[in-house]
Amino acid sequence: MLHMACARERSQSETDREICVEPRRESALSGIFEISKVLAAPCRLEVTLTNVVDLLQSFVQMRHGIVSLFDDDGMPDITVGAGWSEGSDERYRMRLPQKAIDQIMATDRPLVAQNVAAEPAFTAADLEVLGASDNQPVSFIGVPIRIDAKVVGTLTIDRILDDRSDVLLDYDVRLLTMIANLVGQTVKLHRLFACDRERLMTEKDRLQKQLLELSRPRGNVRRFMFRASLATARLCEACWTRLPWLPSLTARFCCAANPERVRSWSPRLFTSSRRVPSGPSSS
Repeated sequence: MLHMACARERSQSETDREICVEPRRESALSGIFEISKVLAAPCRLEVTLTNVVDLLQSFVQMRHGIVSLFDDDGMPDITVGAGWSEGSDERYRMRLPQKAIDQIMATDRPLVAQNVAAEPAFTAADLEVLGASDNQPVSFIGVPIRIDAKVVGTLTIDRILDDRSDVLLDYDVRLLTMIANLVGQTVKLHRLFACDRERLMTEKDRLQKQLLELSRPRGNVRRFMFRASLATARLCEACWTRLPWLPSLTARFCCAANPERVRSWSPRLFTSSRRVPSGPSSS
């Protein structure tokens, strides 16, 4: 009799679970379809992930939802939630239970807590962040976001614990895992595009530097020619001063490359009225 009573209780529990889950399946399929369209839209990654969390609220029982991504060195890269705006990453990052996030990243497995206050994966600081207390038990679900086989972030939600949320935990874990896989594919594409863009910009800078190096010698030659002609003009002027019989025409010939510029420096070369002697006088 006791065995039959237990079997009836299990059957009734499974029936209640199916009753709770069945209406959500249709809305979840519609929600995943909408999320796939958002992920395919040409937007900034932060905006795309924010739209995913906003849509997630429409068909998943949740209080807060956060997508957190890390760079190749394991440092926080992007953290967004519902209502994200530019520069608000830190505000959402402070809402994350850090020890639980570290466990998801390290184990590459979902973390499900029916009541976070009873789970060792949550510290006292985490309970405060989630707003959990004896009078307000909180459930938590976190799943890894992967690029290929590497964990690059987490998708987490929390909600107030009630009878209905307890029944839906397993269902929501599978649903969030599917969505996290879609998010991982989108993050991979965005990072590939960012790498390609950085590579192209680096190549552009390299080619511009090469072009500058090729054009630089010509400028040096011009400056050298001008300085040489200027020095020649000064030398000729000095010689003219010391040797009155030196033809001033020689100075004009040497300075033909930049006559106007040299004229301003050595006007005496062009205004002198001295005449070249016809040669040494015979004794």
